[in-house]
Amino acid sequence: ALKELKETQHASERLMAGAQESGAVFRRFDSIQIQFTTKGGHIFMPVTVTGESGVYEVPMMLDTGASMTMISLDLEGKTGREDLNAASKETFSTANGLLDCPVVSRTIALGGVENRQKVAVNTRDNLSLLGVDFFKGKDYLIDTATSSIYIWIK
Repeated sequence: ALKELKETQHASERLMAGAQESGAVFRRFDSIQIQFTTKGGHIFMPVTVTGESGVYEVPMMLDTGASMTMISLDLEGKTGREDLNAASKETFSTANGLLDCPVVSRTIALGGVENRQKVAVNTRDNLSLLGVDFFKGKDYLIDTATSSIYIWIK
C-alpha cells in the first residue's frame, strides 16, 4: 500500500478497500475502537483518571516514547491526597531536560480499558501524557485515516 502511494501519489479503490478490510479485522478480534483528536501533530484521547479524591476525564496526549504515564500536578491534586514530598521519585529525560517526578498510583481508563498503575506527577507544567505502560499486556494500532486507536488483549 505504501509503495503504491509513493509511486502514484494516489490511493486506488483497491487500496482503499484493502485498508477498510484491515480495519474490520481489528474489530473482529474484540478490539476497542477509541476516537482521538490531533493538535499540532500530537494525538489526544479522553482518559479518565480515578484516585481516592475524585474522578476526572481529561484529554491526554499519547506519547509512545514515554515509559510511564504522567499526570499534571493539578490533576494529582483533584484525584488524590498524597504527600508528594514523601512520595518516591523517578527521573525522566524529556525534550526540556531531566525532570524529577513524584510517583503515585491512579486508575487510568480509556475506552473501557482500565488499569490501576503508577503514574508520575508532572511538576513542571500542566501536561498529562498517556505512556506505553498503559498498554502493558495489550496491543494497539493507531489509524490516522479514521482518527482511531484500536486496543486488544495480546
